[in-house]
Amino acid sequence: MNGERLGSHRRPFRTSPTLDQYVPLPTHEQTLQRIRNAFESGEGLAVLEGESGTGKTTVAFRFISNIRDNVVPLIVPSARFTRPADLYQTLLQDLGQNYLGKSEHELRLETIDAFLNHPKSNQRIAIILDEAQHLSSDLLEELRLLDNLERNGSRLAFTLFVGQAGFQHRLLNPELSLLSNRIRCRTVLEPLSESEALMFIRHQLEYADDSIRDRFSSEAIELLSQSGQGNPRSINQIATLALEIADEFEMSTVDAEVLDAALQRLTPISTPNTNSSQPIESAQKVKSSRGEDGEEREGRESATPRTPKKKVRSRRAA
Repeated sequence: MNGERLGSHRRPFRTSPTLDQYVPLPTHEQTLQRIRNAFESGEGLAVLEGESGTGKTTVAFRFISNIRDNVVPLIVPSARFTRPADLYQTLLQDLGQNYLGKSEHELRLETIDAFLNHPKSNQRIAIILDEAQHLSSDLLEELRLLDNLERNGSRLAFTLFVGQAGFQHRLLNPELSLLSNRIRCRTVLEPLSESEALMFIRHQLEYADDSIRDRFSSEAIELLSQSGQGNPRSINQIATLALEIADEFEMSTVDAEVLDAALQRLTPISTPNTNSSQPIESAQKVKSSRGEDGEEREGRESATPRTPKKKVRSRRAA
């Protein structure tokens, strides 16, 4: 992407979580406050669940950022462990402890000792387990046992399970009842409302550069907010590709036609059974559901693949 041509000195619409681009949307802020309330009340376990791309990891990072002065953070970006020893090795490594050449039981004891005798005894340990849906029942039971650790009547660790939709349902399994009964904070991060999606998009544009706001037409912004179906990652993917297409055809403005071209390129990727449950909808379909006067029409026109080539050629000919 040619940022200079598009008037941007900072890259907007990143698909990976970045705290500097965090937007305090009501949906995310309410979820964040529930998790923080659980932490401050002394709870030891909490769950943050949501569809892929809704911003779970960003909210979890924001939570840690807000309480960093009061905790020892242990962030596990992917909980794809095959055995308890893998989990304990990861925790010990983050704590700066030796984990090499030890048996599983020795690793367990070393981890417990590290928790109980951590030099920052006035701080709790905060464990963020992203992709928690990959944790086996045995690993979840190990984490329940770590929740038993206390000092002066307070739990030593606060563990936040960050998982895909369906993780909480899995916790209803009878073999996980002891763990499930301890979880008081269970949050679900819902898709953004249309007004929140608009707020999210405008924040991204303002972050990149004040002038880039004018590069997106008002119609393109509205269609982008609808096409993303309330999923921040989908919105970022569509907008990034639209910027690349505008750059490809030397267009200074991202209008509805450019946005539709981006959606047409993304459509083959958005098949059923993908990780994201948020369908990317053609801007042409969204647009065609309303008439010139903005009234709803019955049915939707079928969208045909389009690119902004025709517009570029005619402009060059002129």
